[in-house]
Amino acid sequence: MLHERKDLSQILVLIPALDPDEKMIRYVRNLEQEGFSHILLVDDGSGKEHQKYFEELAEDEQVQVLHHDKNHGKGRALKNGFLWCMKNFAECAGVVTADCDGQHGAEDTRKVAEALLTYPREWILGSRDFSREQVPWKSRCGNRITTAVFALLYGRWISDTQTGLRGIGRSYLRELGGLEGDRYEYEIQMLIYGARHGVTFRNVTIETIYINDNESSHFHPFRDSVKIYRVILGTFFRYLLSSLSASLIDIGLFTVFNGWLFSGMELKWNILCATVSARIISSLYNFSVNRKLVFAASGNVMRMMFGYYTLVVIQMGCSAGLVYLLTRCLGGWSVPSKIIVDSLLFLVSYQIQQRWIFGRGSGEVKK
Repeated sequence: MLHERKDLSQILVLIPALDPDEKMIRYVRNLEQEGFSHILLVDDGSGKEHQKYFEELAEDEQVQVLHHDKNHGKGRALKNGFLWCMKNFAECAGVVTADCDGQHGAEDTRKVAEALLTYPREWILGSRDFSREQVPWKSRCGNRITTAVFALLYGRWISDTQTGLRGIGRSYLRELGGLEGDRYEYEIQMLIYGARHGVTFRNVTIETIYINDNESSHFHPFRDSVKIYRVILGTFFRYLLSSLSASLIDIGLFTVFNGWLFSGMELKWNILCATVSARIISSLYNFSVNRKLVFAASGNVMRMMFGYYTLVVIQMGCSAGLVYLLTRCLGGWSVPSKIIVDSLLFLVSYQIQQRWIFGRGSGEVKK
């Protein structure tokens, strides 16, 4: 039975372009043949010698061209395209983003668009096979490392974090238009947003195309990679600093309370009161910093606080129990056991806080 082709009239294909060549012409013509009737090109400050390609395509009824007076970056081009869609394409069901350098085939673009129409609340990712020989080693290694780091920190395994061929439903466009990032790091920012808000990522296998070792790409390996990893690791480092500063506050307050405020008490009560008082204050500090600065969560504060302190209690119980079991197994070595256990719990706590306590429940996109 032949595959029934879907009507693509409610899909916008968004193509950011910087200094394109004839490959963009061929790609757009092929998109039109595949049935796409709404195509938006964002000229991100291309030189005068490249304007002829935009001018030729602008003559098509299916094509709109949005010009930037100077180069702002791929991220800004995507955001402006999302916002243009919200303002000018009321019947749009979703947007498929694509590159202009020949890496995406029109048939694969249709596959992503049809998947988006079938699953409008999911994000459709055109995933390439990085094990194939034609994939440049820097792209293969870079994607595998980024995939592993992303999975570790955000709990979602995305096989192709670098793909520019993505299908996004209309309900997400306004929020995505307000995310930070103007260049290639914006595409990772999108994935992080999706992971935090409980979005389902659906992979669609696409053809792996690299022309002349991808030499036409405007991606700068060092500069843009630094920006991308600054985004990926930024939340975790803020979480780490928040935890370390909370620990210092806890120790400092315990010292003050133990040696001054409760110094007249019996030793056991002195230690108990100093410990509890210091932990209450330091945990309130940690909760506030995590909510406002680390995860930038919005929503019901009491619900988040209840989840946070429930996690604190459970984490303390798990720490005590696991340290005890590991110490018994090792025949001693309680301090190394505690370091191992608490380090693992630290990572688990990060995932729980990010995905549930300060994540999807507190600021999920309304669909």
